[in-house]
Amino acid sequence: ASVSLGASRWFHLRQKPWQPGDPGDPREENLKKLSHRIHLMSGSLLLMTGATQRDWQHCLPADKDCMEARINLTFRRVFSEDKRWNPSSLDMKKQ
Repeated sequence: ASVSLGASRWFHLRQKPWQPGDPGDPREENLKKLSHRIHLMSGSLLLMTGATQRDWQHCLPADKDCMEARINLTFRRVFSEDKRWNPSSLDMKKQ
């Protein structure tokens, strides 16, 4: 999850190229890359769920004309569901 605050920016998404072993049809006519631009205004919440990280490249290109401040807060899950950190599992006596 990503929260944008301050100046608005464009968020770009581009489909990654087909690789051997990927599902789908590798013929040239089916390799057209999809791309999207999303206008992130102050207060926008962007979620990249499912296969987005695997199948898409993303960037927030620099905007030389923008002189306003901007802050982005990004939240990521570091642990998988089955290996979540559990503070109650710590044995403080061993430390």
